[in-house]
Amino acid sequence: MYHQLTFYPPGELIAHQNGPYIKFFLKSDKDYRYIPSKDREIKKLYAQKKYLQAQIQDFQAEQELLLTYLTNHEKYASKAESLLSVQSHYRDLLIDTFSTLDFPAKQWLSEEYPTNPNFPEQLKYPCPSGIYVRSKSELLIATALFSHHIPFRYENELILDGIPYYPDFTILHPSTGEIVYWEHFGLMNDPGYVKKASRKIEHYISCGIYPGMNLITTYESDEIIFSPPIIEQTLQHYLALE
Repeated sequence: MYHQLTFYPPGELIAHQNGPYIKFFLKSDKDYRYIPSKDREIKKLYAQKKYLQAQIQDFQAEQELLLTYLTNHEKYASKAESLLSVQSHYRDLLIDTFSTLDFPAKQWLSEEYPTNPNFPEQLKYPCPSGIYVRSKSELLIATALFSHHIPFRYENELILDGIPYYPDFTILHPSTGEIVYWEHFGLMNDPGYVKKASRKIEHYISCGIYPGMNLITTYESDEIIFSPPIIEQTLQHYLALE
């Protein structure tokens, strides 16, 4: 988005209304000149530039709001979530309240499944559902899935072409009962990580697991902020929550 501005000439389009008439002027560092009606294409070009600049300002403002949210969210310990944590004395009394699943879903959740045996010491973030995950972003996803009563498994082994994969989340679609996978890629500023993520997605596709259909993909980097509002939008888009 930023690099697109380099294709536009310098100057800013300014509109002034004089009674029923609107006149356009080009403001630059050196002068301020009127653009006649016949130069509509010039006005359109500068209007496009103005819109692009406004989009960038909106994006920067949204980034600042999300950073503020995440900073405060880190500081605030949710009282409701703490009552559902694995350390809570109230968890056993409350857990059934949050289970509105039908019998097949409950049975699917109760089944044992092979999980990722690698680096168990990294499982350090407790979730309301009782599992431990490896990152704060995965904690946000697991909490959202649990809050919406969406049955899921964490790092459930998936064999593709004889190779074991461990998708971050294996989800039983609440409406269709179909299996949907969710992979969160959290180091997209790392070129080596990006290559591995791309190869992983390519292998998913070759095995009939397609992004946007039965594979949810989310991303995070130094510039891309991952937050609860994004998770909610993702759930609405892919799982059509009411």
